[in-house]
Amino acid sequence: MKRTHSVIFGVLSLLLICFIWGQSMLPKSLSAVESSFLMRIIKPLLDPSARIDDALFHHCLRKAAHFSEYAALGFCFSGFLWSLQWKKRISRVPAAILAPLVIASIDECIQLFSAGRGAQIRDVLLDTFGALFGLAVYLILRQIINAWKEKNSRGSV
Repeated sequence: MKRTHSVIFGVLSLLLICFIWGQSMLPKSLSAVESSFLMRIIKPLLDPSARIDDALFHHCLRKAAHFSEYAALGFCFSGFLWSLQWKKRISRVPAAILAPLVIASIDECIQLFSAGRGAQIRDVLLDTFGALFGLAVYLILRQIINAWKEKNSRGSV
């Protein structure tokens, strides 16, 4: 079962990295078209009376996308790390934090080579906090599942 988890979480992590970096390779004009499309769908649901300025909403939507992409990556990468069989007791938490930080830094560097885009340190920080959120969600769910398994195994004895 652990091997299956490793493969699933590892593949999901790699797919998320490819998606994230692929988005960073888009020129600013195409990236804006994608986020504007999403804004036309989401804004009426979240702001039906149109009180929020479109530019502000668009900015918040883009930042929420950063956070959520990395939250998903943090969750999947944490699942991958915790499913591995470690020969030495190396703390998984630093790896679960450092890897997304490096991936986010590379992500911003990729944007330096994309037309009309640039790198922002605050995006690296936002991405890293998203990954930390994903890590926290993974660890909390892991604790809940382990407690549930332990409770059910004691009840069946």
